Amino acid sequence: LCLILRLPPRSVAALVLTALFLYVEITGNPPSARRAFLMVTFFQAAGLIMRPSSPFSGLIASAVLVLAVQPLQLWNPGFQLSYAVVASIILYALPLISFLKHRLVLFPGLPKQSHQRIHKTKLFIHRHTVELFAVSLAATLASTPLTIFYFHTLTPGAIVLNMLLVSLTALLIACGVISFLFGLIHLFFISGFFNHGAWVILWTM
Repeated sequence: LCLILRLPPRSVAALVLTALFLYVEITGNPPSARRAFLMVTFFQAAGLIMRPSSPFSGLIASAVLVLAVQPLQLWNPGFQLSYAVVASIILYALPLISFLKHRLVLFPGLPKQSHQRIHKTKLFIHRHTVELFAVSLAATLASTPLTIFYFHTLTPGAIVLNMLLVSLTALLIACGVISFLFGLIHLFFISGFFNHGAWVILWTM
């Protein structure tokens, strides 16, 4: 919505942080949501002060703040999993995505101007599959030692399962946003339709 409205970066950052803060409050302010909010806050703060944003720097800054307030969080499994997984995605998944996109190229001899709908569809699926695989692999590699240590569980199938669940979660969020927007203009029958769609996705997950 911010892109459609062509809002300046500072306004976008302020709106995003306000919306996320309200969401954290709605969910009951659990520690996991607070950690995620802090990660995003430090990343978006660069936009507020018109400085280049760095995901990893924002991650480290949020971890330092959490530990300054609650040092014992360092030994909390949730804290360790949250920061280990996000750090792994930033440090390994993003470079891996770039590497795979350059190595696994579809239609290398076909000019972009000649792409038809079938080509664009295959490229869209290919791009998102590569991204989901890289993120899921990085997250699984980072979380596996901790899940073995704390929960005595090894889940190699999580790489594939995460790819499916993340895709379904994106559809779930879309249903929620659409339902919310139609609810604002009192078209509750349309909101109900998308709420039912969200329920079907949750049941499938």
